[in-house]
Amino acid sequence: MLLLAHITFLKSTSAALEWGNYIKASFDVFLPELYNKLGFNSALTRDEERENWTRFSQAIIYRHKKYIHNRSSSGEQENRGS
Repeated sequence: MLLLAHITFLKSTSAALEWGNYIKASFDVFLPELYNKLGFNSALTRDEERENWTRFSQAIIYRHKKYIHNRSSSGEQENRGS
């Protein structure tokens, strides 16, 4: 029973790690499209990108206007048109 529990633990840990890699890769592949839909600037430094995601996360969690990022002009026009 202990051997079966240990093998199950190892397999489930491996599966969770692979699932995490799959999600991270999918995020990276679709990141430019996500930036466009959210109205983010795509040509950002790493610090600006981190700040955008932090503010976006806080806007979603706290639903307060002070956390909402400034959208690029093209993103605002797309949202107004749809």
